[in-house]
Amino acid sequence: MRVIQSERPEEHWWMANCANKSILDLGCAYNDKDDEQTRENKLGTPHYFLGQNPSFYFGVDSYRLDIEQFKKEFCKGIFLCESIDSAAKIQGYITEAKPQIIKCDIEGSEMFFLGLTRLPFVEEICVELHGPHIEKPFLEWAGNLGFGLEDRAILGKHPHISVAWLKK
Repeated sequence: MRVIQSERPEEHWWMANCANKSILDLGCAYNDKDDEQTRENKLGTPHYFLGQNPSFYFGVDSYRLDIEQFKKEFCKGIFLCESIDSAAKIQGYITEAKPQIIKCDIEGSEMFFLGLTRLPFVEEICVELHGPHIEKPFLEWAGNLGFGLEDRAILGKHPHISVAWLKK
């Protein structure tokens, strides 16, 4: 099994190729809110995904300072500062962004996906699953919607956390 050793987007989200595709980036702020080196080196997912030239980028995170910086830095893409705390909010983002790819790293709130009964437009889900108590029901839910597990990795420093790539 693949082991992820860093939060660098190219390692953490190795599977997400959004060139000429629309992507919804849930949890788009920097991986460590106290790590200035990460910010200085521009290691956030907006840099990674927008560097792939997606047809549309929509990023959501609750960390205001990063969202404000992304809005200044990128003329392409939409950035929303908001807590992701319900299935209804996620459905609203999907309706607005019409993503082909969803990248999700929302610190346990991925459980809100279980309240969704369909994912129009979505072809791939790249998700960090924060514990086995979340992983099993999430993968079952995704399977019921026609998504198969393409690949999976664990975080080296946090082996109870996995990253899954699901595809229709």
